[in-house]
This record gives sequence, C-alpha cells and structure tokens, in this order.
Amino acid sequence: MILQKNDILANRVDALFALLTERHADGNGMNSVSVGSERELFVDALLKNVFPPHYRFSTGDITSPTAARTGEIDVVLEYPRGFSFPLLEGGPRLYLAEDVAAVIEVKSNLSEQWGEVKSTAEKLDLVQRNNMPQMYTHMADQIEAGAMSVGESDTLVEQARKLRTIATQTQQLSGQKIPLYAVGFDGWNQLDAIKSKVEEGVVDGIFVINHKLYASSERTATAGLSSMLTFLKDIQAHFEKEKINKTFPQMISYNINT
Repeated sequence: MILQKNDILANRVDALFALLTERHADGNGMNSVSVGSERELFVDALLKNVFPPHYRFSTGDITSPTAARTGEIDVVLEYPRGFSFPLLEGGPRLYLAEDVAAVIEVKSNLSEQWGEVKSTAEKLDLVQRNNMPQMYTHMADQIEAGAMSVGESDTLVEQARKLRTIATQTQQLSGQKIPLYAVGFDGWNQLDAIKSKVEEGVVDGIFVINHKLYASSERTATAGLSSMLTFLKDIQAHFEKEKINKTFPQMISYNINT
C-alpha cells in the first residue's frame, strides 16, 4: 500500500528545519561567550518543544559507581524517573550513569569539529552503567525460597519470575556505554559520508540539520524531512528503556560515605 503524503506534517517539520537554520544563521559570528548557543537553540527550539514536558534535556557531568566522571556534556537526556543533582536551579547537573538515556553533542559544523565529538566519546567511555542484575537474582532466590516454605504460593512464584526477567534485562544494560548522538547545523552534505562516520563506531547517530541528513548505528539512513522524524524516533527509543531502569533506584550502588 502506498501511503499518501501528509502535507500537514511535512509543512510543520519543514517549518522546524527553517526555524533552526535561520536562527543559527542569525547567530553566526558569535563570540566565545556564546559558545553554548547552538546547544541551547537545538534544545529549546526542537527537543523541549517536540517531546512531552516530563522529559528533561540539560547539560552537566555524568558519574558512575567507580567514581569516574565525564566532565561537562552538551545535552544529557535524563530518564524522567531518574535522579540528578544540581547546585543551582537551571544550572549544570550531576547525573548517575544508570539514569542517563543518551547524550547529544551539538556543533555548528560537525565535519570541522569532529575532534570535539571524539573527545566526548572518550569521556563517555570512562563511565559505565551498573544496573545490578545480581541484586534482582538474589531477591528472586529469596522469594522462591519463601514460596517453597509456604507451599508454592503462586503470587510469590510470579514475583520471583518478574525479578528474574528484570535481572536479564538489566544485565543487557550493565556495562554498556551511554549512547552518543552528534548533531551539526552544518557538516557533511552526503548521506554516504555520514553513514561512513557512524560506522567508525564513535557515535550512535549523526544528524546534519542544514542538509537534512540522518544516519544511525541501527543502519537507519534518511534524507529530507523524514531525517528529523527518524532522529526523534531513535531518541525516543532510548527513553523507552526507562521501563528497565526505573524498577529500582540505582543510587544504592554509589558509596558516598567516608
């Protein structure tokens, strides 16, 4: 079946592209004090407007249970039910690695600033998630033992089964690096070029706004207006993993006592 083009949606996405490119062009030549303007424009004009209000896109540092630290990251996508710690309202935050869905590096020109993206990727390699699958397995073992002592309670057996499922899911997340996406207002102008950069393994996806190009490590590559929708869909997919993350607060794996 051939779907009819939805001009209503196409016009709205085209307007978002125009808004981003025009406002970025207005800011060209900005001084070093305004170095974060691309990031703020992308977050305020697109991410905060498109995603529901309970999603938070902020800047800050990420730390892990091993006390590793990334340094400041452009845009941190935070699980809505996760924890993060600001010093000042509206200022940079400190994030726990397990409560970060993904991060985005925003550049004026990706091809010229690719070295900065690689530097961010190296920082992210320092922090790894510890979603503690062994904790869920231990809890399941205890519940099953209790079920046997009371005569195989169906309720307890079902609780244990759910915990083992969570243990399997969190095992898949533990040790994984945090996904990194690179967004450029300008950069490579050929889809094959950004596909090749993604295949290097430095980032999980590249979105070039001015040329309407997007490619990801999931072998998704799109050009034109649909590039924005595909990028947003991939970002949303990382938020969906909150179903695993939210089951138990991960702060218990962080030792802050002297």
